[in-house]
Amino acid sequence: MADHDRSHPEDERYVVRRPEASVLDSQSVVPRDNVVRPPPNRFTHALTADQPFWYDPSAPEDAPDGVIPTGTAVALLVQTGDRCRVVTPAGLYVTVPCTRLRLLPDPPRPAPPADPAGTAGNGT
Repeated sequence: MADHDRSHPEDERYVVRRPEASVLDSQSVVPRDNVVRPPPNRFTHALTADQPFWYDPSAPEDAPDGVIPTGTAVALLVQTGDRCRVVTPAGLYVTVPCTRLRLLPDPPRPAPPADPAGTAGNGT
């Protein structure tokens, strides 16, 4: 039986609740040049403290555009003096101060491929 075929009491009301619409400010939009897709799957450093970030690499004198939390792994791509350009696991490409970056240990390296002919080490 289709829903429109069912009888509904006259006093039954259907209420749809929707959140009030709002317009986000310009700071909530990530510039296209600051998004890396797909995001990296290997990281070189981790943040040792909450770290302010800037979209524009030349703007660290301005108020930061946001904060990356302590412990976030990042891929260091460019270092210029005390400023570093990093990519977060979410693909955010931003400038941070280099002082709070901790180098991560090298990831395990895969074993070299086995020699299919069995000739390794016998000088042939």
